Amino acid sequence: MISRRSMFEEWRAVLWRRRAYFLIPALLISAVTILAAFLLPPVYRSSATILLEEPVVSNELVATTVSGSPDQQLQAINKRITSSNNLLQMIDEYDLYPASRKKDPPEKLVAKMRKDIVFWLESVEINDPEKGLREASIALNIGFQYKDPAVAQRVAERLVTLFIEAQADERLKTSRQANAFVNKESERLSQSVDDLRKKLAAFREQYADVLPEMEESNRKGFEAADKELPILDAEIRAQNQRRVELEAELATSSPYRSYTLNGETVLNPNDQLEILQNELAKMSATFGPSYPPLLDLKKRIAELAAAAQNRGPTARSRGRMPDNPAYLQVSAALKAAEGNLRSLTARRDEMKSRLADYEGRLRQTQVIAGEYAHLRQSLDQAVEQHRKVEEKRAAAEIAETLEHEGKGRRLSVVDPPIVPHKPAQPIRLILIGLGLALAALGGLGAAVAAEYFDPRIYSARQLKSLTGEAPLASIPFIDHRLA
Repeated sequence: MISRRSMFEEWRAVLWRRRAYFLIPALLISAVTILAAFLLPPVYRSSATILLEEPVVSNELVATTVSGSPDQQLQAINKRITSSNNLLQMIDEYDLYPASRKKDPPEKLVAKMRKDIVFWLESVEINDPEKGLREASIALNIGFQYKDPAVAQRVAERLVTLFIEAQADERLKTSRQANAFVNKESERLSQSVDDLRKKLAAFREQYADVLPEMEESNRKGFEAADKELPILDAEIRAQNQRRVELEAELATSSPYRSYTLNGETVLNPNDQLEILQNELAKMSATFGPSYPPLLDLKKRIAELAAAAQNRGPTARSRGRMPDNPAYLQVSAALKAAEGNLRSLTARRDEMKSRLADYEGRLRQTQVIAGEYAHLRQSLDQAVEQHRKVEEKRAAAEIAETLEHEGKGRRLSVVDPPIVPHKPAQPIRLILIGLGLALAALGGLGAAVAAEYFDPRIYSARQLKSLTGEAPLASIPFIDHRLA
């Protein structure tokens, strides 16, 4: 078994044997690195630290209308200020990259300047009540690196100014757009509410008597009419019965009363007819139907009956009015009964019409109830939406005022860019150290490669790896030139 000491001695022998392969690459790489460290042009970096300040008014009091996290907003602003137009304008303004401007296209110049712009966010870990532990940016660093320190400082100042102005303009623009959108939405909803109110008012006017809120009143009216109708029918039947009775009584009464003429009583036709009918009954019981006096009696009765039937018009035509008190009383009662009957009949017809009207209203209420409920629900929803949008509109106006007055989330420069005195690149000590390390690795690699590709055997370990057997003895090398 080969000891660690033997291995160390063997590697030392390899390095000594291959010292030329080690030293030449190592010296070359070291020389190149050292020359590069001292010959590369210095690059100066000027940067500023910008603090992300919270709004003057808490978001719990006035909610911001600017969406997105601060990190997203800052990244978007960075993309905006590093647009090709802005960078080309700054390249011309500060005469950047004069050698490259003569031969390179604008795209390469823009890419080169973007590479020289430095931008990073400083974050801390906070405990968000809603999202738990998360990273939150509290500051950002923005700067520019260039071979001329004064130019680097001026460009960095310009970038800081552009960044702060872009952030304020973007927040104000966003708040104005949000406010304009909410105002437009409020106007649209207000118009929608007015249209729905007009439509509902027209619907109420068209169906004033059959609206659902009138259903209880219509039902009570229907029930009252339904209860009154049988009562009216009973009263009409009673008045009809009384009219029949009064007509019968009137038919048996004479409109004229009896009077005395020259000391003799003059009977009215009805009384005469009654006396003759009584006499006819007596004669019919005694004599036959062909008895001449009986025939004359029947003839007189017929004449009186005909005269009695026409006595009203005949008397009026002669200028005589009925004067029998009993007749007049019955006639007045008959007229009153007929008047009551007409009134009750009209009342019953009116009640039937009212009953049919109430029944139609109740049926129509069921038909329009769905549409009416839909209109009211649509109006209530539109009013509620308009109320919410009005609240948002008021909040958006306050948020716009805050942004306009610079009291929203804003950026403030903590450390302005200054003219740097030490170059940021290259860092010569680090570059030299890396070069020396690379030189050692290169020389060692070259020595190992030379040893690996050399077919000669220099140690007992190599011999054992080839033959599988360890040598019995090892004779040291004897340099005859020294003998």
